[in-house]
Amino acid sequence: MTQRQSARASRTSGRTSGRASAGGSKTSARGGVGGDPKDKKAKPPKRSRGGGTELAIGLGVLTLLIVVCVVLYVQRNQEKRDFEAETKANNRAKEENIDNAMAAFRQAEAAGMAFVTSKNEKATEDELFAPFRSSSNVYNVVYNRQYKDKKRAVQTDQHALHKERLTSVGIGATLAMKEGVAINLGKAEGNSLDIVIARKAYLPDKDDKSNNGGEILVIVNAVK
Repeated sequence: MTQRQSARASRTSGRTSGRASAGGSKTSARGGVGGDPKDKKAKPPKRSRGGGTELAIGLGVLTLLIVVCVVLYVQRNQEKRDFEAETKANNRAKEENIDNAMAAFRQAEAAGMAFVTSKNEKATEDELFAPFRSSSNVYNVVYNRQYKDKKRAVQTDQHALHKERLTSVGIGATLAMKEGVAINLGKAEGNSLDIVIARKAYLPDKDDKSNNGGEILVIVNAVK
């Protein structure tokens, strides 16, 4: 081989080696900078395992609230029904007490109005109390007649079905006013007995200078 040929071969070998080295450097650079294109794909986020627990807690709280609301609704409805039932029972008892007191009072008025207005001053107790002798519902009946004696002093002529019960009565709340009759609740026997009191006052005639009128008082056992 001549020297000229040897120099050409050396130059050709150098260029081939340089290109190979440059190509390898570029390939290495691309691999170092970009890496595998498959690695560039974003990975999907992992699902949190706590989501199911939070949902269960939320459902539990909601269920508890619903149960509380239902309990309160039932309780209030029951209280309302109890109140309405008690109110109806009280109204029935009130009406029954008024009716019983008025029925007994009408009997007393029929028997004793002439006495308390001094139109029959000589009425006997048999006449005054005949309607009540066998009644277990009537606690007492009292007739009061007021008149003036010869000295013009006011006197009271009183007849009672049960004289021993005159001081054991206390008058309470008013139930009604019917036909001029005041009807009240009351207590007797040391506040141990519920009673209903019906009473009416009678004025004397305008021209009657000797009598001051009178009063009829009827007491019956109360219905609860």
